[in-house]
Amino acid sequence: RIKTEGVAQAEVDNARAQLKGRLVLSLESMSSRMSRLAKQEIYFGSYQTVAEAMSEIDSIDRDSVVDVCRSIFDPERFHLVTVGPEADGVAQALERI
Repeated sequence: RIKTEGVAQAEVDNARAQLKGRLVLSLESMSSRMSRLAKQEIYFGSYQTVAEAMSEIDSIDRDSVVDVCRSIFDPERFHLVTVGPEADGVAQALERI
């Protein structure tokens, strides 16, 4: 639905508020802060400050959400793996997606 109809601004605003709220709440726990630092160092090789994270969250808009959905749910990227006999209609059902 998002790929074709887009997303309402209210949904984007709510998602942004939830992400920012969860980030702020995670700062209350020392173990969460240390886990955040370790994950950033392991995955990205650098540390993103809370202000930078908040700014990045604020930069999310309706168009960027649709763009990500279109890239993730691109039918050219789908693959079907089955074990055993193919169930009737599985491939056809996936083609409708």
